[in-house]
Amino acid sequence: SLRRRRGLTRSALGALWVRTWGLLRLVLTLAGKTLFLGLLAFLAWQIVLGLRSFDWDVVWGNLSTLLIWRFPHGDPHEILWGLGGLSFSLIMAVIAITVSFVLGLFIGLARMAENRILRLPATAYIELIRGNPLIIVIFWVYFFIPVLLDAFLDVFWSATIALTLFTAAYIAEIVRGGIQNIARGQFEAAYSTGLTYAQTMRRIILPQALKQMIPAIVGQFIAIFKDTSLAYVIGVLELTFVAQGLNNRLMVHPFEIYSTVAALYFMGCYAMSLVAARLERRLTPEKVRLRM
Repeated sequence: SLRRRRGLTRSALGALWVRTWGLLRLVLTLAGKTLFLGLLAFLAWQIVLGLRSFDWDVVWGNLSTLLIWRFPHGDPHEILWGLGGLSFSLIMAVIAITVSFVLGLFIGLARMAENRILRLPATAYIELIRGNPLIIVIFWVYFFIPVLLDAFLDVFWSATIALTLFTAAYIAEIVRGGIQNIARGQFEAAYSTGLTYAQTMRRIILPQALKQMIPAIVGQFIAIFKDTSLAYVIGVLELTFVAQGLNNRLMVHPFEIYSTVAALYFMGCYAMSLVAARLERRLTPEKVRLRM
């Protein structure tokens, strides 16, 4: 019948439209992938051309300066016998990471305490530090501590103390967030067995919270390493300051110098990420044993 033929025609047109649309979508997908791969190939080629145009003699000739500055032939009055560059940045980062983790852990616990004598100062410290950029904290330490102590403080220690104080505030908030993610019932169960607050935290809560805190803590530690570059504003001989001095001396090779600096920062951050991933695997719940 006429109605049946019209229905068949509509069905055929619908099937043709679905097939055409599917083919068009496939073509667009292939075109998009081809364009994306083409852009990647173009960028890779430009990188190769840039690397071929490098004056590698400048890179290799100044690499030791970027790594250790003048060590061990520095001035006897210089801190660490003229050490500087990447080594200085690493030393600052290691000290700041170690001290800020311990300090941030205690501040975070104080932030959660019911005792106002502990909670209010911890909260004020966290909010004050987090409400200011790192460079301001560096200036605070550099200008105010010598006035308060009436003693000279080397720029290296000024920057390291500022990094430590700044990072401790963020670690404290990470600790607080990790502990709050633990079910309240675990606190109550631990108290019912006769454990004190300190024992509950040390044996039950913190081992579990640490697993959740690792990604955020590692991200903060990587930020510390990169933030050591801000220490150049007070004259610390870290990697960025040394690179700036080399660039001012050579004048015509900024691309080589700063590309090398970027590669050194990247290798340091990537190595920290690998260590963090390995640590996170080792601290999976199946491998962490909680002792009562």
